[in-house]
Amino acid sequence: MMMRILLVVLFLTIYIGTHVYAASRLGKLLRVKNPRILRLLFLIGAVSFPHARMLFRSTANILTAVYHLVAATWIGMLLYLLVFLVGFDILVFVFKRKRRRKSTPVEGGRAASAAHEGPVDHLQDRVGKKAAAVILILTVLISVYSMWNASTFEVNRIDIPLEGIEKEIKILHISDLHIGAFRGKSYLEKIVTAANRLRPDLILITGDMIDSKHALTEDTFSPLKKLEAPVYFTMGNHEAYSGLGKSQEVMTAQNVRVLSNEIIETHGIQLIGLDYMRAERESFDMHSINKATIKEVLPTLNISKNKPTILMHHSPAGIEYVNRHGINLMLAGHTHGGQFFPVTCLIALIFPHNNGLYNYKGTYLHVSPGAGTFGPRMRFLTNNEITLICLKKKK
Repeated sequence: MMMRILLVVLFLTIYIGTHVYAASRLGKLLRVKNPRILRLLFLIGAVSFPHARMLFRSTANILTAVYHLVAATWIGMLLYLLVFLVGFDILVFVFKRKRRRKSTPVEGGRAASAAHEGPVDHLQDRVGKKAAAVILILTVLISVYSMWNASTFEVNRIDIPLEGIEKEIKILHISDLHIGAFRGKSYLEKIVTAANRLRPDLILITGDMIDSKHALTEDTFSPLKKLEAPVYFTMGNHEAYSGLGKSQEVMTAQNVRVLSNEIIETHGIQLIGLDYMRAERESFDMHSINKATIKEVLPTLNISKNKPTILMHHSPAGIEYVNRHGINLMLAGHTHGGQFFPVTCLIALIFPHNNGLYNYKGTYLHVSPGAGTFGPRMRFLTNNEITLICLKKKK
C-alpha cells in the first residue's frame, strides 16, 4: 500500500510538473506578457483528463464522451510538445557549452562567460517565437497523424514451430480492444470481419476487451457471435474495473468461453487461461486486483509436459514460471507496445518483453501491441494489430 501511495505521489508530481514546465517554457519562447494565464490554462488541461474520465464513468453521454476525447487528446499532444521543448532546450544548452569553450578567460573566467551569455540569450530570444511556431506546428501534425493511425488496425502474421502438433494450427491473437469511451460496436464489427477472412482455427483474446461499464452490454459485443472459430477469453485489469461478473456474463452470452485459472484441451493442444495476476508475491503491480500469483496458481493445474501447451494471460509477467512448467507458448498483451513515443521508451524499461515475439529459454512469448488504445486515442511508432499465429510442426 505504501509503495502504491508513493508511486501515486511521484506520478502526480511529474504530471503537474510537466504541465508547469511546458507552459513556462512555451510562454518564454512566445514572450507571453502574462505567463500565469498560460500556466493556469495548462493546469486546467492537467485536471481535465482525470476529471473527464471520472465523469464519463458516472454519466456516459455524448457530451461526456466528447469531453473525455478532448481531454485525452490533450495529454497526448502535451507529451509531443514536451519532447520538442526538451529537445530545443538541449540544443540551447549544447550551444552555450560550445560558446563557453571558445571564450578567453578574464578574471578567472567570469567576465568571459558573462560576455558570451549575452549573445546566446539574445539568439534564443530572437529565434524564440519561430522555434515555438515550429514546435507547435510539429506537435499538431504528429498528433493528427497519431489519431488517424489509431483509427486503423493491421494484421500481422508470424510462424512458430511447436513440438507435439501433428498439423498446422492457425491462431488469431487479439488483445486490448478497449471497447468503451472511444471505440464501440462498429469498430468491433471491423475486427470480426477481418478475423473471419483469416479463417483461423482458434481465436484467443487476452483481456481488456472492455473499457467502460456503460459499454458492457450484450448489444455492444454482439458482433462476437459472428466469429466463425471457437473463441477463448481471459480477463484483464479493465474487466475488473468494469465488473468481473458482468464481463463474464456478457462474454459468455456471445459464445465466448472465459477461462479462469483453468486448463482445457482443444485442437490437440492444452490451453490454459489465467485471471489477471502478479507473477509472484514479491513483484509490484499497480494494477493488481487479487492476491493470486502465476507462481502459485500454475502448480495447481494438471499440466502435462507431454502435450503442446499454450497459456493466455493479460500481462507478459511471469514468463520464467511459465517456462518452468514446460509451456510452449504464452500469449499476452497489456503493454500496448507503449502505444506512442515517448511512452514506448518508458514501457521498454518496465516490461522487458513488451511488443512482438520472444523466445525465453525455449518458451515462446507473444506480446500483442493491442487492437485498441487507452487514454489518448493516438498511436505513433506503433500500430493497432491483430496477429495470426501459424503453429507449425517442429522439424
